[in-house]
Amino acid sequence: MIKLFKKVRQNLLMENLSAKQAGKTGKYLKYAVGEITLVVIGILIALSLNNWNDNQKVAKKEMALLKKVKEENLYNIGFLEEAREGFEDQDKRIYELCNALSQPRNKKVDEQVEDLMLDIIQMGMYFFSTEYLERYINNSENNTSELTISLVGLKDNLLTFQKASEFT
Repeated sequence: MIKLFKKVRQNLLMENLSAKQAGKTGKYLKYAVGEITLVVIGILIALSLNNWNDNQKVAKKEMALLKKVKEENLYNIGFLEEAREGFEDQDKRIYELCNALSQPRNKKVDEQVEDLMLDIIQMGMYFFSTEYLERYINNSENNTSELTISLVGLKDNLLTFQKASEFT
């Protein structure tokens, strides 16, 4: 592109030397239009590069946030797996509680009952980490994307599950 304008400019200069007086202003006008066009094209290229760079930065930020959401979900899954293991032992703990309650009261039995009651009550309490999930949902530019909709559903399910456990 630059070579083309350079050739046009050289041709105009050569023509200008051969016909100094004839059409002097017309040739300068062509030269000026060529220079202006070159500047406009340069500005458009610079704007395109800037937009591309901004889009790359946004994409990197989004990927970093999605990695945090993944880590947060893995943490929540680990929490649920631990809770599941606790539920597998729940029958055993309830049986131990019934046995402890049937014994005569003393300090040791009262402490055992208290510990077992606390374990049984805590089994039904869930607290999920949703900080990065909420941050992604709030910062998402495309609120209608399938990923964003799925993550909103996940957040709602986690909060509903958490509130149900608090109620219990």
